[in-house]
Amino acid sequence: GMLFIDFSSPPEFLGKIRGLLGKFDGDKSNDFESSDGVITPVSASEQQLYEDFGITWQLTSEDGPRKSLFPNNTEDSFQTRSSFYPQFTDAITFIDPHLESQAYAICKNNTECLFDISQTGDISYGHVLLEADEEFRYKQDMLNMFPPTLNGPGTVYATVGTTVTVVITATDPSTRFPTFALGPEVPDTVELRVRESEATLIWQVTSASPFKLQVDVYNAENTTAQYWPVVYMCSCQNGGNCDSSVDPDPSIAGGENKFFRRTCSCAPGYAGDDCGFQVDACLVNLNPCFPGSECTDLPPPAGFGADGYTCGPCPDGYTGDGINCQDEDECLSGSHHCEQLCNNTAGGYSCYCRDGYYTIENYGVTCLEIDECSEGYHNCTEHERCVNDPGSFHCQCKDDAVEVNGICLPVTTTQQVTTGSTTLLSSTADHTTSFPTTTRTSSPITNRPTTSPATTKTKPFAPSNPFKTTTMAEADNTVAITHPTAPPPIAVTDPPEPIVTSTKPSPTGKPTSHWTAEPEVENVVEVNTIVIEVWSSVFEIYDQLATFKRAMAAEVTTFCAQQVDRNPACRRVDSDRRRRSYSASVFLPEDVHVTEGYPQPTPDSTRTALAFFMVYSDTGDFRPVPLGVLTTVVQQSQSSLQAALNSKQITYIGSLDDYLDDDHETPTPPSSPDETDHVHVPMIYVTVGATIFLVMAFIIAVTFCLWVKKKSNVPKVDTYQFPAVPLTHTGVPPLKQAWGVDNPVIIMDTKA
Repeated sequence: GMLFIDFSSPPEFLGKIRGLLGKFDGDKSNDFESSDGVITPVSASEQQLYEDFGITWQLTSEDGPRKSLFPNNTEDSFQTRSSFYPQFTDAITFIDPHLESQAYAICKNNTECLFDISQTGDISYGHVLLEADEEFRYKQDMLNMFPPTLNGPGTVYATVGTTVTVVITATDPSTRFPTFALGPEVPDTVELRVRESEATLIWQVTSASPFKLQVDVYNAENTTAQYWPVVYMCSCQNGGNCDSSVDPDPSIAGGENKFFRRTCSCAPGYAGDDCGFQVDACLVNLNPCFPGSECTDLPPPAGFGADGYTCGPCPDGYTGDGINCQDEDECLSGSHHCEQLCNNTAGGYSCYCRDGYYTIENYGVTCLEIDECSEGYHNCTEHERCVNDPGSFHCQCKDDAVEVNGICLPVTTTQQVTTGSTTLLSSTADHTTSFPTTTRTSSPITNRPTTSPATTKTKPFAPSNPFKTTTMAEADNTVAITHPTAPPPIAVTDPPEPIVTSTKPSPTGKPTSHWTAEPEVENVVEVNTIVIEVWSSVFEIYDQLATFKRAMAAEVTTFCAQQVDRNPACRRVDSDRRRRSYSASVFLPEDVHVTEGYPQPTPDSTRTALAFFMVYSDTGDFRPVPLGVLTTVVQQSQSSLQAALNSKQITYIGSLDDYLDDDHETPTPPSSPDETDHVHVPMIYVTVGATIFLVMAFIIAVTFCLWVKKKSNVPKVDTYQFPAVPLTHTGVPPLKQAWGVDNPVIIMDTKA
């Protein structure tokens, strides 16, 4: 009612409070206790409550339970009004009859509305009270309208390819059979079956796409309850399992995030969020097989470790398991096909012949003896007879000549020749002779022609294997004879196409270059040196050199494997003599050599120049890979080489000669003005310096002219013809003076 008051107090005040708000002891019957202890019944009228209970608690200034807690004569002190007497709701009276009729028209029998109008004399208070009362009743009704109570699992676990069943029950005091409806995002693969107050969801899980699994339930008052569980989706494929240890706690799931993709634990050989990707063990392990050995990825359940791949057999000329391959020494094991001499190389071997023998088109497998006498490969004079020996020859004096101190002289006129203590007779002849350090003693010569004992000379000019470097240690045992009337020498009309050259070793042990050592013959290394410019600093290139060498070796190996049948430069030396098919050369990172002085910055310091060349690891003689092969590989594999250089762009590709001709030299920084403006050089130092400079310039000019003159006699080197083959026997006698260590065409073996 209008006098309803709800009062609460802490429990510790129970039984200790009494007054106008009642007695706080838990007994409702004694709440209307006057200040003097008289209890008014709860059924008393409003007037009785006022007069018998309420007025007794009017404050006084005297000590006692009614004394004000606020001091007198203050703003908060209470003042009593003895003339006030309230109106009561059970006895409403109107002063104005017209106002009374309006009040009853508006308020009807609403006591609170009639009382407010009668006390205020204002009709609007009645309207305000009625609107507030209506709103209060509406809210009260809404509070009394409860939605259905739902019962179902809070989490649903689903796996792609399975069927999920969920049962929901609804209870409502106002409705026996509630209404069930699927939410707007539920896919067609979810079926709803309803039976009275129970609903069953049947979900055919065909996709892992997220959605809201919602079911709305309505009662007769149209109040709604919603079922929305947390869905844990498992979409692992290929035998993978979901790891429940990392599933999020359902208690923290809320808002719009109630669909979780579970983490997959994949079976061996698979990877990815849903284990749908098959791992390539060869790719993961960065091609672990030996270069030239094919890596094969094994299907699951093989993993992506060492058990996930197999390596093919080692390349020809190597033995091992495909991962670790060692060079097979065919010369040591005897598995070669050489007739005379065998030289083991990386991945193969090469054959060559002893001095005095030659080979035809099969690289030394078969060695044929050279008949120096019939072919003209001897140095016997016109008064000597050439006698062929196995692998050699010797000279004998003819019947009309006689040996004098190891020299055959014709018997025409007689003169005395003294050798030691013996006086000999010898013919005079137009000869220029060069005697060895030891002399031979012959029998006295008479006026008649005689035949002297055979004099054997070791041949110094027989052709030999071009794969080995020659020394001329046997020169001390030879006799050099020149004859001014001898017929002009006949040059070789069909020289061999491949040319083998060598250079002096660098004192640093690095590859020879034209600025570290002068070449003995045509320096093929410099001819086949390639230069690239990279948009990077020198220090960055140094850090990536090892990676670049591995990438370059792999790319050239791959190129040769594809071009071995078409490009002779890609064939191993022994490939066409051991079998009819060709074997591709295999290259290792240590076959890539950076030229001394590189890498170096470009003149504008924005790029770095890197000069390098490659050699065949299977020849054993530091033979370079042709420039054309390197240029083609760098152009075709530019993207992978840039990746090996830390993704730095290659801006220039060319030969070393072209690079130097294009004025790519690094400029010398100018000296600081502080270092030059204040230096006073004495005149004598200027004179001495100028003299030394002129002398050095003269020496360099003379040396350069001699070198150019010598080089002009050398046939042009074809760097694209490889491998080099031994000299083919043509039957035409070569120029005698052409055989020697300084000859740029043939390098002879030391005679045993």
